[in-house]
Amino acid sequence: MDIIESIKKRSTELTRKQYMVAKYMIDHPDEMAYITLKELSRDIGVTEITILNTCASLGYESFTQIKYEFRKDIIQKQKTDVLDDSSVYTETGPKYEHDNREKVLAEIAKQHGIEWEQKGTHEEHLDVYNFKKKERKKEVQELEQKKENLTVENEGLTSQIAEARADIKLLEEEKIQFQKDKEIAEKRAEKAETELKKLEDRREFLQPVMDNVSKEIKEYGMIKTFLPEATALERAVTYRDKKIKPLFIEMKNKIGAMAAQVKELTRERDSWKSKFQKKKQEHEKTKKELAEVQKDYQKLSGEKEILQGLADRYNRLLRMLGKDMVERLVQDDIRMQAELEVKKQKEQMPKKIGDRIQWARERSEEHNAQIKKNKAKYRGMEL
Repeated sequence: MDIIESIKKRSTELTRKQYMVAKYMIDHPDEMAYITLKELSRDIGVTEITILNTCASLGYESFTQIKYEFRKDIIQKQKTDVLDDSSVYTETGPKYEHDNREKVLAEIAKQHGIEWEQKGTHEEHLDVYNFKKKERKKEVQELEQKKENLTVENEGLTSQIAEARADIKLLEEEKIQFQKDKEIAEKRAEKAETELKKLEDRREFLQPVMDNVSKEIKEYGMIKTFLPEATALERAVTYRDKKIKPLFIEMKNKIGAMAAQVKELTRERDSWKSKFQKKKQEHEKTKKELAEVQKDYQKLSGEKEILQGLADRYNRLLRMLGKDMVERLVQDDIRMQAELEVKKQKEQMPKKIGDRIQWARERSEEHNAQIKKNKAKYRGMEL
């Protein structure tokens, strides 16, 4: 029984849409041998699921198998002169032909341009063309399976590349910020060194003044050796008023002026010393920050090399699959992640009792809407 007779026999068991598919197969056998599932769905106006269900109802495992049967039927019709077993094997033939039936059939088939491959099994023997088609079918199925595996692997790799691209962008921004921080720290270190040098120069400038004050204080400590001698007839009152008192007044003024100067210099010295210590601490702190920035910079450089490798793999994937496909896969993954996040937030039950009732009502409405949507989607697809 050929495939068209088989379809006609089973067409009474089909639904309305499945019967439309079966009728198209009967009316267009030549097109069915090479048409794709997508093209058939478009020509008939039904879904691909309906076509697959029709193939199952007709007793075939897949759409590929039914296409193979149509091609086989076409080839059989083209070879109208091929002899069957009854024309070459009879009970009246010689005994050696009865003992080696397959060999005789192979010789006769060869005379008609058909090569009989004997496999030593009880399976139906095929001519070379159909045998090669059968082998090609197996190869196609294996390639389709490999394609599906590669598609899954590609989607996973695309997701990793999308995350790597986001990490690269973030690290580049951090690297730029660290570079700015490094430049600021270097400028602060240079400024601190300049301030320290100024303080050193100021201290060198004040040192001679301090030495001079110390020297003058020591000289005034020897005041007794500089007292003027009294004359033989000079009275004590005159000596005191004319010589000692002016001398002491002059000494008092000088000592007061020097004490004020010493106090002012001491205060200025303490101020500069405090500034020096503060700048020194800032300098040390800046050096530490600079060292940390350099460590972070080295770490970022290492991470950049790793991410650059991922970027190279991503570019290779772009060349292999095309930019549009990769971007579509990335956008699909982003959309799926967003939907999962929204779904996760919705599935979290509120803490307040009053909000839980509203939350349960919304979940129930969503569930009922999904059931209605599924019924509408798969209506007419039942076997």
